Amino acid sequence: IDNKSLTHRPDLMGHRGFAREFSAIFKQKLILPEPIINLPVDEKPVEAEIITKYCRRFCALKINNVKIHPSNSNEKINLENLDVRSISNLVDITNRIMLEFGQPMHVFDADKIDGKIIVGLAKNGEELLALDGETYKLSDQDIVIADEQKVLSIAGIMGGMESSVTEKTTNIIFESANFDAGIIRKTSQRLKLRSESSMRFEKSLDPQMCKIAILSA
Repeated sequence: IDNKSLTHRPDLMGHRGFAREFSAIFKQKLILPEPIINLPVDEKPVEAEIITKYCRRFCALKINNVKIHPSNSNEKINLENLDVRSISNLVDITNRIMLEFGQPMHVFDADKIDGKIIVGLAKNGEELLALDGETYKLSDQDIVIADEQKVLSIAGIMGGMESSVTEKTTNIIFESANFDAGIIRKTSQRLKLRSESSMRFEKSLDPQMCKIAILSA
């Protein structure tokens, strides 16, 4: 598989994509494990609203009573071998999913979200303190994930510090979404902020991956 294909095809930015490619090249049957999980049907759904055409899909899954702690040594070694720094068990899960499926994910502290989640465009001049410690000034050309009070993350690029998980977190929301590739690319270039997430989104991902990725997480 030549490098040009790798850099231009987002399906080859995850292990499952490589497995699919090899199965086609060598005409072998492809067997990929599917997540088996039964979600409770009597629970209140996560409140979320998409108000921009630049978000094609948004999946959210809330999990209560979690414990944030370092991943075990095997998990740390696995991530290190894949050139990813281990952070915590929950964040490491989202990185493992991204590396397997090519689908970026994010995890929020659910108790730091005010009201419903809103996926839309930022207001000119809005700011976000991101996970890299830098504050970014946003424009109405940027897709953001917000609640009813504040911006939570720059969609498809980087989460915000204010809603991040810490050792005190007990309730979380996993997010798996799909965004317009052109908008992500423009925002990433304007902010001079390129991430593992943006590198995948700017190449246009398959919206069908969102659900299987979040269930696997």
